Amino acid sequence: RAAAVYSELATRKGLLLEHRVDPAISPAHHADGLRLTQIINNLLSNALKYSPVEKSVHFELDQNDVRVVLKISDEGIGMSEQQVAQMFQPFTQADSSTTRNFGGTGLGLVICKHLVELMGGDLHLESTLGKGTSLWFDLPFGIPATTAAPAVKAPQSAAATFPVRVLVAEDNAVNKEVIRAMLQRLGATSTIVENGQLAVEAARQATFDLILMDCQMPVLDGY
Repeated sequence: RAAAVYSELATRKGLLLEHRVDPAISPAHHADGLRLTQIINNLLSNALKYSPVEKSVHFELDQNDVRVVLKISDEGIGMSEQQVAQMFQPFTQADSSTTRNFGGTGLGLVICKHLVELMGGDLHLESTLGKGTSLWFDLPFGIPATTAAPAVKAPQSAAATFPVRVLVAEDNAVNKEVIRAMLQRLGATSTIVENGQLAVEAARQATFDLILMDCQMPVLDGY
């Protein structure tokens, strides 16, 4: 599902998203779907964000004994060894120009690492300046004794459980599409603007249940 969503975003940016899933992986693996989706969305979003046009992003899912390994690689700006050593510190990026050119604060990678650790794994990063970056993690996914699906009550639709209006202030094109898709799946109605000033104007003209703002934006920032 993630590959399908991000393939469309990659095409819009002029990138190629290649994905491969090991056919040996059992569909009955137990996992925290919400956390796993958050991690994959963040890593794929970053890979697309930092990759120049006409480059590739690779998404792989393999099985190693009782663990499942997920790896995301890009051919983007890359980082030096010193910069890699700092990347799991909150609010850290390779250099100050990264925020100006690409947006973000580096906090997402810290959150991803924490979520992976909560699920019993560890997030690893390798990068070469000017050539690209690879991130991967492995998780212990349990397999139930039987794969027969138990009879369960059909859940309510997301639209019925999350009927809210959300205002989003975000200037990065990839992030906007990801946020829009995630909110749509939750059943929320979203209005997306490109900077803080437009967010202020939108909030004065309409009523929203929730406002999400990027910190670093042109004209007026999220702070």
